[in-house]
Amino acid sequence: MRNCSSDGSSHLTRIEVHLKENEKEIKKLKQEVEDMRSMSDELLSHNNIFSTNGDFSVLKNLEAQIDSLKEELKYETALRSRIEEELSCALSELRFYRTSTVDDIAHQEKNEVELQHEKSMVNFLNELKAQIHFNLSSSIEQKNTNRSILKKEYCSEKLFGFGSLRKTAYEFMNEVVEICRRGEIAIKSLDELQHKHSVLQKQYNGSHELIEDALHKVAELINLSQTLTKERDGAIQNKERAECELSQLRLVIDKLTEESNQRTREEVEKVKAEANENIENLLNELHHMEKERYQLAIQLECYKTKDIGNHINDIYNEGESKLDCQLDSFRKRAIHAESLCDELKLRLETECNNKERLIASKQVEIEQLNGKVTIILTSETLHEPVHLTKIHINY
Repeated sequence: MRNCSSDGSSHLTRIEVHLKENEKEIKKLKQEVEDMRSMSDELLSHNNIFSTNGDFSVLKNLEAQIDSLKEELKYETALRSRIEEELSCALSELRFYRTSTVDDIAHQEKNEVELQHEKSMVNFLNELKAQIHFNLSSSIEQKNTNRSILKKEYCSEKLFGFGSLRKTAYEFMNEVVEICRRGEIAIKSLDELQHKHSVLQKQYNGSHELIEDALHKVAELINLSQTLTKERDGAIQNKERAECELSQLRLVIDKLTEESNQRTREEVEKVKAEANENIENLLNELHHMEKERYQLAIQLECYKTKDIGNHINDIYNEGESKLDCQLDSFRKRAIHAESLCDELKLRLETECNNKERLIASKQVEIEQLNGKVTIILTSETLHEPVHLTKIHINY
């Protein structure tokens, strides 16, 4: 196919060069025609002058020159018309080669080759027929001459005898038989040549069909290469779009990851701060309760060691009742502190569970984005797959 295109381009360049040369020759011929016209006008003016003066010899010479110039002008016009025809043919060929496809050019060249082949075969057959006719005519002329010789010899036989006439007739019959044999040989050779021509024509048609099939396959390959080129360009564009979308998705994933990490860190810090504050308060309350319990235990020991009668017993009973009240209040406060501690533990567990659920949901979103990215890459990239790593977030 490249050879066809290179041959077509070289043929076009040759046609353009030929056209330029023809244009130059046409311009030159036009200039010569103008010069001849000016010369004819001058000669006509001189003719008029000489006719008035009466110089007939010069007038005749001028008329002869005018006739010769007219002949030259006719020749130049014929040459110009022929060059214009060649120029129009070349222009038509140039337009054909510029507007037609490779298949049209190949078809045109095939038709030209067929026409040339047919012309050559027709010329060959015509030459062969002319040669056969020439041989037959020469044989007929030879036969006529032999007949004339035979007549002369017959006349001489009458005068000089019958033996030489018989010999000449026998030779003439042999020549006639030889001529017939040559004619049959020529007819057989003509038949053989026609058979060879038919065989060559079949071979030419077969080779021509093979060439057409090859050109058709070349055209199909060119179309296939064009489609593959378009598909490759589309795949490259899809790859670029996929890479752009992938970069955007990565930016979005990074942003979401950063935001989720930031929110998780803030929530964890907040929960830790609240838990530490509540634990510190509980520890302070427990320390205060231990301190009061220790003081009450000391007072109780003091009250138990003293033995001072009923008054003391009354005082002891009053102190014990006060101690029981204080112990009840301390117990209630301890129970409240335990409930607060349990509540804080429950809140801490709830926050941890919320954090885990948030992390799981973010991980699911990231997996979905990774799945979308892989689907985009597997569906749009054809030649050069882009290898990507899945995005995992570790908290």
